[in-house]
Amino acid sequence: MFNLNQWRAYALAIASASALLACGGGSGSVVSNEVTSVALNSAQQVPAASSAATGGATLSLNRATGELSGAVTVSGMTATAAHIHAGAAGANGAVVLTLPLSATGATLAPTVLTAAQIVSYDAGELYLNVHSAAFPNGELRGQIGREVFAAKLSGAQQVPSVSTASSGSGYVVLDPKTGLISAKVLLTGFTATAVHIHTGALGANGGVLETFHSHAAGEFVAHPTAPLSTTDLASLRAGNLYFNAHSAANPNGEVRGQVGQTVGVANGNGAQQVPANASTATGTGVVTYNAATMTVTGKFTLLGTTSTAGHIHAGATGVNGAVIVTLTETTTGSGVWTVPSTVLTASQAQALLAGGMYFNFHNATFAGGEVRGQIGF
Repeated sequence: MFNLNQWRAYALAIASASALLACGGGSGSVVSNEVTSVALNSAQQVPAASSAATGGATLSLNRATGELSGAVTVSGMTATAAHIHAGAAGANGAVVLTLPLSATGATLAPTVLTAAQIVSYDAGELYLNVHSAAFPNGELRGQIGREVFAAKLSGAQQVPSVSTASSGSGYVVLDPKTGLISAKVLLTGFTATAVHIHTGALGANGGVLETFHSHAAGEFVAHPTAPLSTTDLASLRAGNLYFNAHSAANPNGEVRGQVGQTVGVANGNGAQQVPANASTATGTGVVTYNAATMTVTGKFTLLGTTSTAGHIHAGATGVNGAVIVTLTETTTGSGVWTVPSTVLTASQAQALLAGGMYFNFHNATFAGGEVRGQIGF
């Protein structure tokens, strides 16, 4: 399975080879083939799909003939259909081309695009979509010619966390050729007084990078006219930027979403233990899942008790399960536990995204666990 950086390197190698062939080994001829790599994931689906499957594609457009060809490779799923659709990031659209399925994904034999389709291709308004029995509307999606970084916004991601029923979703779309971005945030449950992109990793606050403008009720957009700096581009790709939506009730931010990261939240108490207990201790936690590397990180803050051990276990609500990740308390007795960066198996990642993992904290009085918090996305 390739991650995003591997797909870029793979595409660059193919592009270099195509350039040599088109130029006759350095004759100076104009290169007609353009190779584009596309990263596919479930977060780009509209609405997002809870799948740990991953995929990538390499497409080649012959500018002289208008022919598009390529191949899609997927891992962690069985494809039932694959298409190229018309639609910008965050929007669904009609099927433009059907890709025959292959043993590893799908292929596209050289197919001539119309002039209008080439315009959409260059504008980043075509996307690959791979469907499955579990996700008939699409399990994996990848915007052609653009890098898409999606996020879900919640009060639990704020630092400190905010108790609110409000929520939101958003995405940043990067044109890797120009370094320009566009972004959109959709909010529900409250009236925002301001919306920004900030710099900062999960669990850390940072300065404002970009200010959004109100476009419609609950919808905010940003279209910067200058490309991202090298530093900000690296932060975007590393997951170190976040959306922040402010309100009159919470001027420092009501909901927050880490850009390009899949963030799960948990609210812990004794009632979720199996069997339940009467402890009044509570806690809140967040985890970040990176689809490209299948790694999980995060933290949990425990209140009203001290624990001698903390873990992430596998198990659906009401079910006990095995330890998957052992947590580390930052300082003994602090109640702040970190989730070390841990690579999950494909089945573990799917269980996590489907709500099948939970935090659990133990001590001498509650050896089986005093506080449990199911992780939800």
